[in-house]
Amino acid sequence: MHANTICNTPACEPLESRLLLTAAPRIAAIAGDNRAMVVLSVDRPLDPQTVNTRSIKVYRASGAASPLKATVSYNAAKRQITVRAKLGAPDQPYRIRLNSSIIRGTDGQALDGEFRAGAKSGDGVAGGDYLATLRPAATSVARFTTDLGLIDVRLFATETPLTVQNFLRYANDGEYDGTFLHRNTGATLVGGGYRVSADNRIQSIFQRAAVPNEPRPGAPGNVRGTLALEKLGSLPNSGTNQWFFNLKDNRDPLDSDKGGYTVFGQIINANGLKVLDRLAARGVVNIGSVFSSLPVKDADAVLKRGSLDPQKDLLFISRVAVLMTPGK
Repeated sequence: MHANTICNTPACEPLESRLLLTAAPRIAAIAGDNRAMVVLSVDRPLDPQTVNTRSIKVYRASGAASPLKATVSYNAAKRQITVRAKLGAPDQPYRIRLNSSIIRGTDGQALDGEFRAGAKSGDGVAGGDYLATLRPAATSVARFTTDLGLIDVRLFATETPLTVQNFLRYANDGEYDGTFLHRNTGATLVGGGYRVSADNRIQSIFQRAAVPNEPRPGAPGNVRGTLALEKLGSLPNSGTNQWFFNLKDNRDPLDSDKGGYTVFGQIINANGLKVLDRLAARGVVNIGSVFSSLPVKDADAVLKRGSLDPQKDLLFISRVAVLMTPGK
């Protein structure tokens, strides 16, 4: 039935003639990082066959006509689209386009795609491409994608510049991708040192030269939810690739021990703290050497089996990258 057929009195203003349809799918949220991975959340289920590299493309923001090489996947259970493009150097602005003439909901409705900053996409009518440009943010926030959720950390780029630059070199080169949390002391949760090879063996990641210590006791210091640089020895200036999250207030002794541990970031929201607590709550096993308090997904299963299966048992950090700001 057409909407204008219900108006039949002088007091009733005629409505636009259009079919009454269910709402079209919209983009509910977008998060993109400085290495051109974009995650888009959708408010209604999509037809997976319409979500692909034909319907979604990524371009350099400079106006280049040719799209970047990219992969596209859709998680129907989470209603999330994940796009990974080959940007080259990190921190370059880039554009993403979703073609509403191709992308459809499971009911056949086209995507309602007009980008609206800070809100769901669309103008209430099915159709309209989703176009967003992602640019470096004013404040650096590193996103840790873990097996149990996301942890967003504001980096103290002005206060601890050498430590943050060191951390970002590892993150931007993808050195932290696929690493795992390798020690839970009860006070700290340590990572950034090891990954698992394709043949399921633990190996150290590449280590750069140590950076000068930049401790700032009490500002905020090693309080719960902060990110600090681990030391690889007893010397103050021995920090390289490894880092740790403070699980509690560790200002005494970490603000002064070994010259003070440099705090270079802090979790920015309650959800990140909840994820940190979930990771810390998992049991630990002792497989010797530096892995005497190794966090695992299921300690009872490892102990019952009598051996560690790294790819199956460890708590992984699948990606560490800096978030970009989306806009038109």
